Amino acid sequence: MQAGKFRYPFAEAAIAAGEQIFQSNCKPCHGADLRGGDMGGPNLLRSQVALNDQQGELLLPILQGG
Repeated sequence: MQAGKFRYPFAEAAIAAGEQIFQSNCKPCHGADLRGGDMGGPNLLRSQVALNDQQGELLLPILQGG
């Protein structure tokens, strides 16, 4: 692991599945770098919801609502 990089202890298969979901469902609006995409989605790097979410309690209702 590179210095300064933290790796969550998730299975590689779960990470790959999440990447596929992001690519197809999130990237068009939020962009590849999470700073907002062509479809006007908000910058997730500065989102207080994303920054303050601890275990999905803030993001899950938004994701479930589309």
